[in-house]
Amino acid sequence: MSAQQDPALPDDARNGRGLRPAAAPDAGPLQSERRVFRLPGPLIVWWVWVAFAAANLIDIAVSGRDWGAIVAVAIFAVITGLMYALAWRPRVVADGAGITVQNPLRDHRVPWGGVSAVVVGESLQVRCSRGPGTDREKIVHSWALGAPRRVKDHKNNNPDFRGQRRSMFTAHTQPSAAKLPADARELLKKSPVFLIAADLDRQARLARERGAPPGERAASWPWPGLAAMLIPAVALLIVLLAR
Repeated sequence: MSAQQDPALPDDARNGRGLRPAAAPDAGPLQSERRVFRLPGPLIVWWVWVAFAAANLIDIAVSGRDWGAIVAVAIFAVITGLMYALAWRPRVVADGAGITVQNPLRDHRVPWGGVSAVVVGESLQVRCSRGPGTDREKIVHSWALGAPRRVKDHKNNNPDFRGQRRSMFTAHTQPSAAKLPADARELLKKSPVFLIAADLDRQARLARERGAPPGERAASWPWPGLAAMLIPAVALLIVLLAR
């Protein structure tokens, strides 16, 4: 990783701590501090939109005094709410108790002992039990951490990778990556999503080995994100109907 602060890394990794190499040994302490994982692209889009919206709202406040200005403000509020829910808020949070996957319409909390694997498919995936009395797995997909398209295309077109999504790109199955062509292996080295998946998978494995209780996934509605989308939309509808 470069010395430049990368939004794809957790905040504490920027200070030289946090993200460990995928080939880290099994021994070592569990990470207990809170770490936030997200990619830089959505954050850039968010801040570009904030700057654009702020400039336009200032212009409307200075020059706009008609009905069109009110409608424009309502539309900016709707788009800003969508950008917040889809770009700013989604992330993966790891702490001493487990993993939280924050998505636009659903949040998932999985204790370390309930994580069977953290892998990369179309996005970072947290695999866990569906609940007591069943051996079926629940796959929690992360909206915030998508896989590079070139790697996904290679996997979809290569028969050797079909049906192997369960164990690909985890910390304890790295030898399979040697079968990839040189450009794909290089991409794996550069993509933070695979490093994040390997790091989280390692921590879950260490927790299970040290006797962490299984625990169950807890899902909840992300009320701040839902409110950011729904309230401006309702306000816009009221403004249009009040005409």
